[in-house]
Amino acid sequence: MLPNALEKTWNQPDQLVGHVIFAMRQGFAPDVLDAARHLADTDPQAGRGGALLCVCLLEVGDHEGAKRVLLYLAQLLPGSAVPWTSLAKVAYWQGRHDDVSAMLPPALEADPNRYTYLAWYQHQREATRTEESDPLKSTTNDVGNVGLLDMLLTRDLPHW
Repeated sequence: MLPNALEKTWNQPDQLVGHVIFAMRQGFAPDVLDAARHLADTDPQAGRGGALLCVCLLEVGDHEGAKRVLLYLAQLLPGSAVPWTSLAKVAYWQGRHDDVSAMLPPALEADPNRYTYLAWYQHQREATRTEESDPLKSTTNDVGNVGLLDMLLTRDLPHW
Protein backbone atom coordinates (compact mmCIF):
# COMPACT_ATOMS: atom_id res chain seq x y z
CA MET A 1 0.00 0.00 0.00
CA LEU A 2 2.74 2.50 0.98
CA PRO A 3 4.82 1.95 -2.18
CA ASN A 4 1.72 2.60 -4.31
CA ALA A 5 0.92 5.81 -2.45
CA LEU A 6 4.50 7.04 -2.81
CA GLU A 7 4.56 6.21 -6.51
CA LYS A 8 1.24 7.95 -7.19
CA THR A 9 2.34 11.15 -5.46
CA TRP A 10 6.02 11.13 -6.46
CA ASN A 11 5.66 14.37 -8.46
CA GLN A 12 3.14 16.00 -6.09
CA PRO A 13 5.26 17.34 -3.22
CA ASP A 14 2.43 18.36 -0.90
CA GLN A 15 0.84 14.91 -1.06
CA LEU A 16 4.18 13.09 -0.93
CA VAL A 17 5.17 15.05 2.19
CA GLY A 18 1.98 13.83 3.85
CA HIS A 19 2.74 10.20 3.02
CA VAL A 20 6.34 10.51 4.25
CA ILE A 21 5.28 12.11 7.53
CA PHE A 22 2.57 9.50 8.09
CA ALA A 23 4.99 6.65 7.35
CA MET A 24 7.65 8.03 9.69
CA ARG A 25 5.11 8.41 12.50
CA GLN A 26 4.17 4.77 11.99
CA GLY A 27 7.83 3.67 12.21
CA PHE A 28 8.47 3.15 8.50
CA ALA A 29 11.31 5.66 8.04
CA PRO A 30 13.54 3.18 6.16
CA ASP A 31 10.72 2.63 3.67
CA VAL A 32 10.39 6.33 2.84
CA LEU A 33 14.07 7.32 2.81
CA ASP A 34 14.17 7.48 -1.00
CA ALA A 35 11.01 9.60 -1.05
CA ALA A 36 12.52 11.96 1.55
CA ARG A 37 15.67 12.27 -0.57
CA HIS A 38 13.52 12.99 -3.61
CA LEU A 39 11.65 15.72 -1.72
CA ALA A 40 14.91 17.26 -0.51
CA ASP A 41 15.93 17.63 -4.16
CA THR A 42 12.62 18.68 -5.67
CA ASP A 43 10.27 20.28 -3.12
CA PRO A 44 9.53 23.89 -4.15
CA GLN A 45 9.06 24.96 -0.51
CA ALA A 46 12.45 26.05 0.76
CA GLY A 47 13.75 23.64 3.35
CA ARG A 48 10.71 21.40 3.82
CA GLY A 49 12.17 18.45 1.92
CA GLY A 50 15.50 18.89 3.66
CA ALA A 51 13.80 18.90 7.07
CA LEU A 52 11.99 15.67 6.23
CA LEU A 53 15.20 14.08 4.99
CA CYS A 54 16.99 15.14 8.17
CA VAL A 55 14.41 13.49 10.40
CA CYS A 56 14.27 10.39 8.23
CA LEU A 57 18.06 10.07 8.43
CA LEU A 58 17.93 10.43 12.21
CA GLU A 59 15.24 7.75 12.37
CA VAL A 60 17.42 5.29 10.44
CA GLY A 61 20.46 6.14 12.56
CA ASP A 62 22.43 8.22 10.06
CA HIS A 63 23.34 11.11 12.36
CA GLU A 64 26.19 12.29 10.15
CA GLY A 65 23.86 12.43 7.15
CA ALA A 66 21.34 14.40 9.20
CA LYS A 67 24.10 16.77 10.27
CA ARG A 68 25.07 17.40 6.62
CA VAL A 69 21.44 18.14 5.73
CA LEU A 70 21.09 20.54 8.67
CA LEU A 71 24.28 22.38 7.70
CA TYR A 72 22.83 22.73 4.21
CA LEU A 73 19.55 24.04 5.66
CA ALA A 74 21.49 26.55 7.76
CA GLN A 75 22.97 27.94 4.52
CA LEU A 76 19.67 27.75 2.64
CA LEU A 77 17.75 29.50 5.43
CA PRO A 78 20.23 31.89 7.05
CA GLY A 79 17.56 33.68 9.08
CA SER A 80 16.26 30.48 10.66
CA ALA A 81 17.34 29.24 14.06
CA VAL A 82 15.84 25.78 13.57
CA PRO A 83 18.80 24.16 11.75
CA TRP A 84 21.16 25.31 14.51
CA THR A 85 19.02 24.09 17.39
CA SER A 86 18.50 20.84 15.52
CA LEU A 87 22.27 20.50 15.07
CA ALA A 88 22.61 20.97 18.81
CA LYS A 89 20.15 18.14 19.40
CA VAL A 90 21.99 15.87 16.94
CA ALA A 91 25.26 16.63 18.75
CA TYR A 92 23.56 15.78 22.02
CA TRP A 93 22.25 12.46 20.65
CA GLN A 94 25.76 11.66 19.45
CA GLY A 95 27.15 12.36 22.90
CA ARG A 96 29.13 15.41 21.73
CA HIS A 97 28.02 17.61 24.63
CA ASP A 98 30.83 20.13 24.11
CA ASP A 99 29.54 20.85 20.59
CA VAL A 100 26.02 21.61 21.81
CA SER A 101 26.93 24.98 23.27
CA ALA A 102 28.77 25.99 20.08
CA MET A 103 25.63 25.53 17.98
CA LEU A 104 23.22 27.58 20.04
CA PRO A 105 24.78 31.07 19.57
CA PRO A 106 23.96 31.07 15.82
CA ALA A 107 20.39 30.10 16.73
CA LEU A 108 20.12 32.97 19.17
CA GLU A 109 21.64 35.33 16.63
CA ALA A 110 19.02 34.30 14.09
CA ASP A 111 16.19 34.58 16.61
CA PRO A 112 17.18 36.39 19.84
CA ASN A 113 13.59 36.43 21.09
CA ARG A 114 13.24 32.65 21.22
CA TYR A 115 13.92 31.94 24.88
CA THR A 116 13.24 28.22 24.40
CA TYR A 117 16.75 27.75 22.97
CA LEU A 118 18.26 28.96 26.22
CA ALA A 119 15.80 26.92 28.26
CA TRP A 120 16.67 23.77 26.28
CA TYR A 121 20.38 24.48 26.67
CA GLN A 122 20.05 25.05 30.42
CA HIS A 123 18.06 21.83 30.75
CA GLN A 124 20.70 19.98 28.71
CA ARG A 125 23.51 21.30 30.92
CA GLU A 126 21.68 20.27 34.09
CA ALA A 127 20.92 16.82 32.68
CA THR A 128 24.54 16.36 31.66
CA ARG A 129 25.65 17.28 35.17
CA THR A 130 23.11 15.10 36.96
CA GLU A 131 22.55 12.39 34.32
CA GLU A 132 19.05 11.99 35.77
CA SER A 133 16.90 13.40 32.98
CA ASP A 134 16.82 13.63 29.23
CA PRO A 135 16.49 17.18 27.86
CA LEU A 136 15.05 15.81 24.65
CA LYS A 137 11.90 14.47 26.29
CA SER A 138 10.13 17.81 25.98
CA THR A 139 11.05 18.09 22.30
CA THR A 140 10.48 14.52 21.20
CA ASN A 141 7.43 13.70 23.31
CA ASP A 142 8.73 10.15 23.68
CA VAL A 143 8.31 9.38 19.98
CA GLY A 144 11.93 9.86 19.00
CA ASN A 145 12.96 12.05 16.12
CA VAL A 146 9.45 12.51 14.79
CA GLY A 147 9.03 15.16 17.50
CA LEU A 148 11.94 16.96 15.86
CA LEU A 149 10.02 16.70 12.59
CA ASP A 150 7.11 18.57 14.16
CA MET A 151 9.49 21.26 15.36
CA LEU A 152 11.19 21.59 11.99
CA LEU A 153 7.89 21.82 10.15
CA THR A 154 6.26 24.36 12.42
CA ARG A 155 8.94 26.85 13.48
CA ASP A 156 10.85 29.58 11.75
CA LEU A 157 10.91 28.10 8.25
CA PRO A 158 9.54 30.29 5.45
CA HIS A 159 6.37 29.26 3.58
CA TRP A 160 5.48 26.48 6.03
